[in-house]
Amino acid sequence: MLERPDGPVAVLGASRVSMPYAMAVMSHELMEEYFAERHATLGELVQHAKRRSIQGNGDPDDGQRALLDGLAGVFSPTRDELDAERTENLYLFNLIGDPLLRLSYPRPIELERPERVQSGDVLTVRGSSPIAGMLSLDLSYRRDRLTFDFAGPAAFDESDPSLDEFDATYRRANDRTLQVVERPIEAGPFEVTITVPEWARGAAVIRAFVAGEQEAALGSVDLTIRKPR
Repeated sequence: MLERPDGPVAVLGASRVSMPYAMAVMSHELMEEYFAERHATLGELVQHAKRRSIQGNGDPDDGQRALLDGLAGVFSPTRDELDAERTENLYLFNLIGDPLLRLSYPRPIELERPERVQSGDVLTVRGSSPIAGMLSLDLSYRRDRLTFDFAGPAAFDESDPSLDEFDATYRRANDRTLQVVERPIEAGPFEVTITVPEWARGAAVIRAFVAGEQEAALGSVDLTIRKPR
């Protein structure tokens, strides 16, 4: 990855096979340390994420970590060795890159929450951006939802067409975007219209990201899409 043109400036990766539970815990802690704690350097971020990942009970107020630990305690074949699995994971993962690399953080975008959202509506989204740049505003389902109905195959099929279909389904399952609008904006208030699909229902989120010349900004607001009466 490091050798590819325009590739990443650093890589955090395992030197051999790593386990999904320990990786999920460390990934979660990396997200928490970046977005919540906002460490100054890459090395500090990785160090604190690794420290948090080996804590047996994690943060009592961290519902996502409690969910990961609880699921592993029920379903993992090594449920009695979870502490050892997380510790071993720390030795497997190595940072290839400069630990003094300074991290940048997006500036906040303020978004107004729409009062009522129904399927088929044309929403007017208002907000304020601290910077000028290209705005990407999307309406998406939450991470625990799919944009399509999926029952799963009755049996595993190793044929090429079946594997191609599996890949396509995987991509769709990880794309929860319902609609997206892109346009350049100036710093300050903005107003964008976006259409809610007729079939959309339930918990969703509006996300805004602005890419400027030297910095970025982002913001989001939760909402519920209701069926028209």
